[in-house]
Amino acid sequence: MGTLENIAPFYYTSTDETSISENISLAIEDSCTLIIALSSRASEYIIASAIANPEIDFILIDHEADTSLQNLQCVVFDTEEAAYPCGFLAAAYADMSEESNPAAGCILASEYPEADSIGRAYANGIDHYNELYNRGVASHTFNTVSISDPDESAAATDSLVTNAGATIIFPVSGLSNSGAYARIAELELAAIGMELDAYYDYPDYEEIFLTSCVKRYDLAVADKVLEFASTYFNGNKTVHYRLSNQGVWLAGYHDFLGSVPDSITQEINVIITDIISGSLNPLE
Repeated sequence: MGTLENIAPFYYTSTDETSISENISLAIEDSCTLIIALSSRASEYIIASAIANPEIDFILIDHEADTSLQNLQCVVFDTEEAAYPCGFLAAAYADMSEESNPAAGCILASEYPEADSIGRAYANGIDHYNELYNRGVASHTFNTVSISDPDESAAATDSLVTNAGATIIFPVSGLSNSGAYARIAELELAAIGMELDAYYDYPDYEEIFLTSCVKRYDLAVADKVLEFASTYFNGNKTVHYRLSNQGVWLAGYHDFLGSVPDSITQEINVIITDIISGSLNPLE
């Protein structure tokens, strides 16, 4: 977006909630007329700044703020729509990799309550596979607390492998995911990535990722900046990014490309079509 003639971009990196507030203040001092922030942790500071600076427009990505402000727009991702086919694919992998008692795992964190719907859709996708092929892939969830403790996520991985026999795991626990990915790599198992295409986001563990449940932050930011630059700001609303506008998606198979049967990919395409049409609800 910075290559467009009428846009001068400024970038600020936040490492904690204090720096989020500081960076919003810096953006205001730098005379930014549109300020974009990511995650629920920025919500409090974005709302306060939007109230204090009605002449500046704000976008909060990946969280819906509980407020109505004409200079604030929220962008959320219907990630459960991508998690469902990810669960179907994970079940197929578990079934192929373990002849007896195949199992797929998921790691959730209580500090990330929005992940509950992602985990439920993932489990429903596993159920869909079992019903379609009359199989019995088990679905196991391990609940952690922190979204920033890799050790906790690594321990959850050990439990899912040792106690449940999971051969593929879907960590949905924020920054803690890195600990799960490292442990999955050590155990030479498979993973479903989260947020971005983890194959590229975690190059040290690229070989473990069957696919990733992707939120298209890049698409959302590009859309919103172009909209702001070319028309006007449309505040006091929440915009959903979903399968129908490719705002959420499944990443490629990468190193597993030759391991997934065409029939499974075809069924995943049917699932995606059914979710987009509304004939399949990933949470039911």
